[in-house]
Amino acid sequence: MDLVDVLKAEFEKRQTKNARYSLRAFAQYLGIQSATLSAVLKRKRELPVSKSLAVMNDLKLSAMQKKKILKSLKVPLKTTAIKEYWDRPKLNVEAATTAVISEWEHFAVVSLFKIKDFKADEKWIAARLGLTEARVKQVWQNLLSLNLVKADQNNQFKPYLENLLMSTEIPSQTLRKAHHEELQLAQAKLESVPMKSRNFSSLTFAMSSKKMAEANNLILQFIQQMENTLERGTVDGVYQLGIQLYPLTEMEKMK
Repeated sequence: MDLVDVLKAEFEKRQTKNARYSLRAFAQYLGIQSATLSAVLKRKRELPVSKSLAVMNDLKLSAMQKKKILKSLKVPLKTTAIKEYWDRPKLNVEAATTAVISEWEHFAVVSLFKIKDFKADEKWIAARLGLTEARVKQVWQNLLSLNLVKADQNNQFKPYLENLLMSTEIPSQTLRKAHHEELQLAQAKLESVPMKSRNFSSLTFAMSSKKMAEANNLILQFIQQMENTLERGTVDGVYQLGIQLYPLTEMEKMK
């Protein structure tokens, strides 16, 4: 199965769920002109290697699927885009500092790269995130030292956060620190951000403690759907979505 087969299958899957889903909408999701996508699906045109890599990322393909498709492209490994794809750093969370994992500013700076007018400038970043230039400099150095941000051949900085292999072995103390920071940040934003620009919602309900794993899966699906939907098109700001689910009844009485 090559990239065209994958694209056809994905398009048919989306049409099955929504009969009105158009080729134009699919092309917009992939960041391709609809005429170009139509020609690709008819095998009258091929996507550039760099665009093929971007499409595979948009479709959330597995590493194995990507590897098979890259082989089907029959492009020499020395090709810049292919080489960059396979040579990109495979960083493990265990090699990252506690600061990068637990302090919100690092992920916020990386997310800023997606804004159209992004500038790799300490003063600009500080103004957009409400930080001091000294703090931005510290965060930037952490990202550079861990290769989460790198300069390309044209000396243009690019984020490599997608290469951070999230481990299930992140120390619980580090995660708790991150959650505390997120809650404190949310509390501050509750006071400083106008209601029209934020959403704070909550729900109290009864459920079986045995369904916690199911609840976690539902939350993960929702988070992924939010990211996939809201990051499409032109973006002009960085937002944080926080979700908490915890029992109000005493744990000892639930056993």
